[in-house]
Amino acid sequence: MTVFSSRYDNPSGISLLVDFAFKLAFANTENAGALIALLNAILSPATPIAAIEIVNPFNEKEFASGKLTVLDVKARDMNGRWFNIEMQLTRSEGLVSRMVFYSCTLFVDQLSEGENYTELRPAYTICLLDDLLWKDDFSCHHRFRLCEEKTGRVLEETIEVHFLEMPKYNTREEDLSSATSLELWVYLLRHAQDHSVERLRELFPKPEFRVVIDTVEAIQMKTEYKASYDASQKAKMDEAWRLAAAEKKGLQEGLQEGLQEGRQEGLQEGLQEGLLLGLEKGEAIGVVIGKIQTLQELLGLSVESQDALNKLSMDQLASIQADLKLKLRERNS
Repeated sequence: MTVFSSRYDNPSGISLLVDFAFKLAFANTENAGALIALLNAILSPATPIAAIEIVNPFNEKEFASGKLTVLDVKARDMNGRWFNIEMQLTRSEGLVSRMVFYSCTLFVDQLSEGENYTELRPAYTICLLDDLLWKDDFSCHHRFRLCEEKTGRVLEETIEVHFLEMPKYNTREEDLSSATSLELWVYLLRHAQDHSVERLRELFPKPEFRVVIDTVEAIQMKTEYKASYDASQKAKMDEAWRLAAAEKKGLQEGLQEGLQEGRQEGLQEGLQEGLLLGLEKGEAIGVVIGKIQTLQELLGLSVESQDALNKLSMDQLASIQADLKLKLRERNS
């Protein structure tokens, strides 16, 4: 019997988390509707974004030549608001500071010398992270704004930084019909490679999703796109490997340094404790010797010298002191 494979049995294998795919899908001027929908889903602005200009649009030649180094998507909407959105597979060192820096730069660079501060428009930086940033917090979406600590008053229309820890979203395929717009986007970003293009179109029928799914199909079908995608994916894997190797090396070096410091601290503590114990023991011996000499004087006996008594052990000194005390009590009785 001939078995026909379903058109759903062929996953696309194209991950939108890979830089090339993400940039092609969201920094393409023809797909501006997808970027607008993604930004509205993340930011939920009081005035929704209706039109947008992509400042650093996708350039196929730059990707093909390997010269593309700017992997974020930068855009400005019809109200002058600025947006920077970046995909990150791993939590790299300094990630939070870098996102804050990007947002500040996006805000400051709007003005040239002599221009009025009232012309400044809000700046939003968004990090889509396929990793965990704060493991002690179950929140998926973190929104940071400038606010007064005591009253909570927010400096509106200035700077916002958003982190989305995508692994914390637990939306399943069967949940998509009731999912929020943001949950739909996160699912598509993380699972496009797990479904066939046909199935993706059924799961995400709205136009803003369809243009992204068309991008997935284009990467599958177009040889040049697939070659650039593979190269981008390899670069990401190499980067992840380097980060993991550096982290492992750092842990090993930190452990070795910690052990060495521990040995040194232990030695130093041992010396200090030994010195203190020595001082305490010396002080105790000195006290006993002084008492012995006093008792000898009271009894009219020959007073032994300090040097002679120092040669005796603590037990011997204690025994001499006990005998002298007994003689003094007997004399006074």
